[in-house]
Amino acid sequence: MGRVVRCSWFLAVLAAAGCSSSGQIGAARPSAAQNAAASTATSTSTSTATPTSPNANASPAVDVSASGTLTVWLEEPAQATWPDAVRLAANKFDQAYPNVKITVAFQNWSSGYAAKAEAAIQSTTPPDVVELGTTETGGIISQGSLSDITADKATFDNSSTWQDVLAQSCTSNGKLFCVPYYAAKHDGVIVGGSDLAIPATSQHRLWAEAWIKAFTSDATEQMFAQKGSGAPGGFTYLANTTSIP
Repeated sequence: MGRVVRCSWFLAVLAAAGCSSSGQIGAARPSAAQNAAASTATSTSTSTATPTSPNANASPAVDVSASGTLTVWLEEPAQATWPDAVRLAANKFDQAYPNVKITVAFQNWSSGYAAKAEAAIQSTTPPDVVELGTTETGGIISQGSLSDITADKATFDNSSTWQDVLAQSCTSNGKLFCVPYYAAKHDGVIVGGSDLAIPATSQHRLWAEAWIKAFTSDATEQMFAQKGSGAPGGFTYLANTTSIP
């Protein structure tokens, strides 16, 4: 059965490329005004904790009496290619935070996702976790719109062996502003991928970090790598770390 493939950062790698309805790279990328808003799918889990507003370089404190909702924006291929990884992350998060509801909104790149994500990140009520292509993170970091998670880098799986192209896209002036998600290779060269960021105005940084840790754990990264050549346009999926072939 056929499916629509959203190219996200693949489009930025190939000049004047885009995603067609058949999942092939070729047509010019539509603007935000040309398409409808992204589709949303929801999975739930909950937590006994809620974070306070973080300072620039420290993990926030926890109020164990509270509960709430964590909102995550992901692009394709999360929904169609590795939905089991999304469920695994939700289950792992739920073990630690059983009273926090997770809302995962799967975004359609051709609906103008890049501009939509940037606007949402700069708002006062952003999603708590946002997927960004490696070609997009630098500009958003320079605007001061993402949380500085430098102090927590070592708490993420394989942070010492992240793929260089991903680690570089998340780093500015020696500080870390996002977490590598997955990479992709084309003609033997790693050309880009996706990162996961926490907007600076997120009210739930602690939960956001916990979910990102679950979604980029060894177990989920193995799932991304196992998809191999399933990426569109002749690309090959890779884990975010060189320690997973």
